[in-house]
Amino acid sequence: MSELDALCERAVKLWGIRAQVGMMMEEAAELIVALNKYDRGEIQAPDVVEELVDTAVMVTQMRLYFDPDSRYWDAKRSEKLRRLSYRLEMEEAKK
Repeated sequence: MSELDALCERAVKLWGIRAQVGMMMEEAAELIVALNKYDRGEIQAPDVVEELVDTAVMVTQMRLYFDPDSRYWDAKRSEKLRRLSYRLEMEEAKK
């Protein structure tokens, strides 16, 4: 288990899933706001990266809680990546 996974499991265990789901929603909302501000030229890339990292940490907590052995996560990620690859190939073939 990675250090990140261990820390994320501790956070969910200490504060509980309900609190961490609330934090997940908060961090996702902050990322949306940061992306909007970046798009308007109000903030720089490092500000967006900070929100991306906060969101990524919360996503890890959610993944570990909802799919502890990562089987579903890994399968869905592979499926989504295959779909992306296919779509890229189709678009690139048009050019």
